[in-house]
Amino acid sequence: MYQCRDGKSVYAVYVEGAVKLELSDLRARTLPQTVAGSGARYATLNGDFVFWSKGDTAFIQENNILTFTDCIRS
Repeated sequence: MYQCRDGKSVYAVYVEGAVKLELSDLRARTLPQTVAGSGARYATLNGDFVFWSKGDTAFIQENNILTFTDCIRS
């Protein structure tokens, strides 16, 4: 579970080569892992939805807009 800014949260389950996400706004996504220079990047094929984690932090970007920010693993 990641606690994010503005009271948002992300529940993430890491599986082989992918992550399953449940968002506090009741959406769910399964994303494949993609190439990242640092940390772990998971994204839709067209890149319009990205979950990026590094250590105990993460964020979500949708259509190039950060929608879940300052997420810390709890």
